[in-house]
Amino acid sequence: MPPRLPTDYNFAPEVRERLLIEHAECSLHFFVRLMWSCVEPKRRFVDGWLLRAMCQHLEAVADGRIKRLIINVPPGSMKSLLTNCFFPAWLWGPKNRPEARFFTAAYSASLTERDNERMRTLVTSPEYKARWGHLFTPGDSKIKFTNNKTGWKIASSVEGTTTGERGDFVLIDDPNDIQKTESPITRERVRRWLNEVMPTRLTDPENSPIVLIQQRTHEEDATGTMLDQARGGDEWTYFMVPMEYDPGWVCGETPIGWVDPRTRPGALCWPERFSREVVDSLKMRLGPYAWSGQMMQHPEPRGGAIIKRDWWKLFGPPDKDPTEIRLRFPSFEYLIASLDCALTTKEENDASALVVLGVWTVPTTGRQAVMVVNCWAERLELHQLVQRVAATCDKYRVHTLIIENKANGHSVEQEIRRMYQRAEWSVQFTDPSKLGEKIVRAHAVTHLFEEGLIWHPNTEWAEALIDECAIFPRGSHDDRVDALLQSLRYLRDHGILYRPQEARWHETDLQGLARGQIVASPLYDA
Repeated sequence: MPPRLPTDYNFAPEVRERLLIEHAECSLHFFVRLMWSCVEPKRRFVDGWLLRAMCQHLEAVADGRIKRLIINVPPGSMKSLLTNCFFPAWLWGPKNRPEARFFTAAYSASLTERDNERMRTLVTSPEYKARWGHLFTPGDSKIKFTNNKTGWKIASSVEGTTTGERGDFVLIDDPNDIQKTESPITRERVRRWLNEVMPTRLTDPENSPIVLIQQRTHEEDATGTMLDQARGGDEWTYFMVPMEYDPGWVCGETPIGWVDPRTRPGALCWPERFSREVVDSLKMRLGPYAWSGQMMQHPEPRGGAIIKRDWWKLFGPPDKDPTEIRLRFPSFEYLIASLDCALTTKEENDASALVVLGVWTVPTTGRQAVMVVNCWAERLELHQLVQRVAATCDKYRVHTLIIENKANGHSVEQEIRRMYQRAEWSVQFTDPSKLGEKIVRAHAVTHLFEEGLIWHPNTEWAEALIDECAIFPRGSHDDRVDALLQSLRYLRDHGILYRPQEARWHETDLQGLARGQIVASPLYDA
């Protein structure tokens, strides 16, 4: 339970007011509770441990314990109101730092202007002015909201033109537009702003804090960009709270010692605000993509998106074997290698990927199946790629190498034919784009996974393939997925891989043909 307010006790008015001010100076959470009605007079204040935890992390930003903070929480969790309204007003008033300057940005300037209006409503309220109005005088503008102590809060966007402004605090609120997050061009524009423009908005590049608040929309959204920086050595604190508790998806302990207090799978993050009935209704209406990203802060539905993790069949020992020493693959009827070309060594581009599949008959069922025999993805120059592909095809004795029919593929195909014209494997072009977009092609082969026809060994490279398939089409890369999809499509189109029902039909037809019992039926009655 949160601590009781001084107004809950029978203090003299002057004592009670002094205690209220002292409590607000020490606690952002207390300040929010105290001043809530000044901003939202017709909405009841609903408390919860998630709100208190966000306040604790923003307090750590204010006193310098955290310099880079990511907050990923579900929509409706007060993250914008807290970070862009109450937090700056708390610093200007109760913390007596009216000189503080805030640079704020969202995907649309109208959102940050809205929050400037909310903050102005708060700091000009009679309650706020009576307690802290003597510290500064606020201005009128909603774009650059100033005070007479050189402090300001500027409202901008990721495409704004405020090149001359810098802030002591940079507050970024949902820089990715949910409606446009599927566009690679739009995501790249946000990513470039975060990497090239946003660092120049800091008054002190080393000490000025940055706070990013967002609901996840894609692996390459703003949070994904900042987490890439963290993997590169930048010290980002990751505060991530999914709507429902998932033991396999937690952010871990933050630098201030906070950990998710939930232990029961499915427990809600703010049951006082989002009841079980409300959450279940949202889950049904949003669908798996939106639910996983916006509510669970994980841009992959549980178990996978189009190609679910649970559909893959494990072959071999249950413990991981990265070296393949203990693997003893079955005898394959047909082996195919599928190449997706990139032909570049630039880190920002996709890698070239090769997937080797083997068609075999499962002894226990007598059914055909496909084994992922090998898979790799690397950024290689042309000569390196050709050598790597040929070495893999030779090692696994593939029958056919298929290459996507596109510009990069032609260069590789020509070089392979020139250097390995006497190889035991053939080279063929394939054009998967004739079958539609990647998402359509993925849906066209999901039945193979769902029916348990796709097997994999317990290796690190197989796990990387499964991970990429699970998050597709919202992952940052899909090179392995491309190679896998085109090889499965090839096996199906060339009559090499049969589904169980098709195999039974085929066997029945062969038996009938042998007995002379198959007679062609008319397409329609006379």
